[in-house]
Amino acid sequence: MGSQLDQATIDYLLAPSPHGRDYSDDVNLVLRLVQAFLIECSCLSSTSRFKEGCQFDGYVPWEVAPDSHVKPSKFVALVLVLPDYARESYDHIYRAMDLFLEVHAGLCEEERVSVCCALNHEKLSPEALKDLSRNSKFPSETVERALLHKTPRSKDYCTQIEEGRGC
Repeated sequence: MGSQLDQATIDYLLAPSPHGRDYSDDVNLVLRLVQAFLIECSCLSSTSRFKEGCQFDGYVPWEVAPDSHVKPSKFVALVLVLPDYARESYDHIYRAMDLFLEVHAGLCEEERVSVCCALNHEKLSPEALKDLSRNSKFPSETVERALLHKTPRSKDYCTQIEEGRGC
């Protein structure tokens, strides 16, 4: 089943969670399916991977982020299960994080930072960066990175910091 995930729609990912779990969808099953897809189909073209990423990025914001029972670690695992090259943009992930942080308003700063660490600022649109730079739900260091990435001159500086060459 994992090898055919690129042919699935969002509805196929909506499996009810096992009895006794608080969250509405079986997040662990979805993680296993995506991992199986990536292992079994490593020879697929990048077009297929992008299609899979787009399908999956529709699942995370609309089905997982609003679920108040999904733990931050599961949310981050879902965001990180797809490799960076499978996404052309992180705008859907940003929206999912925004919704997740809204639903999980009681998260401590450390948990909010761990959720936001999965965000690739370089793959955010200018509109998403602008919105993030003003978003009070996100930790201050995430907002600061958005402000740095928003300015073209500072992108090289941000890359140096992320690679450990900055101050």
